[in-house]
This record gives sequence, structure tokens and C-alpha cells, in this order.
Amino acid sequence: MRNIINNCQQVGDSIYTSPQDGTATYASAITLTMAGMAFVPVASQFLLVEQYTAGGAVIRYPAASYQMLYTAPTLTVMGANFLTTDLAIRVYWAGPSRAYNQASDYYRFGEVDPLDQHSELVNLVDGTNLASAEYPSANGLDMLGRNYFSINGTMIEATAGKNIAVKVWGSNDEEPVGASKIWNQLYGRRVDIGGVEVNVIVCPTTTVTFAWEFFSRFRYIKVATTVDDAVDNTIALKMHLTAL
Repeated sequence: MRNIINNCQQVGDSIYTSPQDGTATYASAITLTMAGMAFVPVASQFLLVEQYTAGGAVIRYPAASYQMLYTAPTLTVMGANFLTTDLAIRVYWAGPSRAYNQASDYYRFGEVDPLDQHSELVNLVDGTNLASAEYPSANGLDMLGRNYFSINGTMIEATAGKNIAVKVWGSNDEEPVGASKIWNQLYGRRVDIGGVEVNVIVCPTTTVTFAWEFFSRFRYIKVATTVDDAVDNTIALKMHLTAL
């Protein structure tokens, strides 16, 4: 088996095996059903089949000694004696380098977990006739892995003389209960009115639509609304979190 692998790797092939790279299940004494493979191999790419019997034996069928035929999804091993009682069947086959894209003829290179995809949308609140509250909760939102966030929203107050105010708070306090954490009110850039830095947005008996950006490395963030009258109001706050 080691020689088979070495020979394949010398010509640029990767070795694939079941069950990690696909599955091989009993179909008959000489056939297996293959599934879940990343590409469709041809018969000459199958290298070896190992049969693990209930009696504890391992029977090997190398391609050099046993003819292998393949018409997807059926692999036929001439001369094999697979049993329904077998504990496992392991198949080895050669294929393109795992970083190589045959269709485009190039090697793939990229981050395993790219930071620019660490993005999350959070619906903080979207409702009517709401009282003062903290979103997403009094404990705040865990910002692990995210440094930037933005909030856009709409606040409508229909009662004369009543206001709605929204503020953002940050904390690095490890206390599990929000009320016990040390919170600091944060300034953000109000990008819908020319990038002014503000730490509160107020809606005074009207409709206010806003867009607010923050760069913050606080571990926890919460958004708090103060409502003068929990009647005839509408509040919608949407948050976007990113690492970059």
C-alpha cells in the first residue's frame, strides 16, 4: 500500500479513501456502491479495496491483482467475496491534487476562515408600542471576533411632547449578569448626516431614520432605548457586525 501511495504522489495525484472522501457500501459479492465522492473517477484510478470481515480478517484486493470496473455509482472488483456481515469496506482511489481545480486548470489558494466573511446581521427590535428596553438583552451581545458594527433604524413617535432616544453601550466586564457589568456609553459616526460623532439619537414627535457606524473592541455591546410613552411608537433597529 505504501508503494501505491508513493507512486501516485510522484505523478501529482492525491489519495482518496472511504469513508473520509466518500462511502462504499455492500451491493453484492463483487460490487460496491460508491457515493459522496468529490469527482467521478475512472476504473484505472481505483487502487485498492480492503474488506474487514466479522471474523477479524482484513482481505486486500489491489488493482494490480484484481480487475476493477467502474460505472458510477457501482465499483466491481472481479474475484472479490464481499459479505453482508463485513464490518467495513475501505476503498482507495487516486485523484487530482486536492488544491487543484481540473475544470479551471488552477490551484486553489485561500484563507481557511477568511475574516471578511465574519459577518452577521442582527435584528435588534422591530415593533410598535414599545417600552424602554436593552437589546439584544441586558447582558449585551458578545462581539468576539468582530471589531466593527453599524446600526440603521427608524423611530416614530406619534404622541406630542414625547421622545424616543437610542444609545449604545460597551463593556469588557466578565460579570455574567448585565446589571453587574461596567458599561460605558459609546460615540458613533452618524453617516446619514455627514459623519457627525454622536452618543445619542433622539426622535422628538416625528420620524427619524438614521445610519450609525462604530469601531469598537469592547467585548460586549448593547443598544438601549429610552421611551417617554409606550404608546403610538414604532422602533426598528438593525445591526450588522463585521471583523473587517
